[in-house]
Amino acid sequence: MSWHIKWINNETGLTLIEVLASLVLLSLMIVSILAGFTPAASWISKARRETTASNYATAILEDLRSDRSKIDNSNAGKTAQDLFPSYGYPWAGMKDKVTRLERQNAPFNNLYDITVTISWLEGNETRSLKMSTMIKKN
Repeated sequence: MSWHIKWINNETGLTLIEVLASLVLLSLMIVSILAGFTPAASWISKARRETTASNYATAILEDLRSDRSKIDNSNAGKTAQDLFPSYGYPWAGMKDKVTRLERQNAPFNNLYDITVTISWLEGNETRSLKMSTMIKKN
């Protein structure tokens, strides 16, 4: 009998219940930490698409600024691919349109108010970004 009591007092291993309890606690901690990453990943994805749309709109406006022959009221409603067929538009599955291209009244006859709208599908929702500038034609 004394041998059995001595053996129990010298025990150095872990029981199965202790191991399972540790695994349950560890998994709960990991799940709670990873739960914070899901919204962050969604926010990062949205920010990436908005940044791409912003860069896309800027590229179209800069192409209009560099080729001012395309600045004409008749080009309102056209896409960048219509205006610049060899430039590699559209980008990343996004849709674009020059939604406003209006000549200003005197004394600013050479100024055009230009708005480009970029739209994309995000889940089941269509999102859009508008960017405007004034460009002097001559």
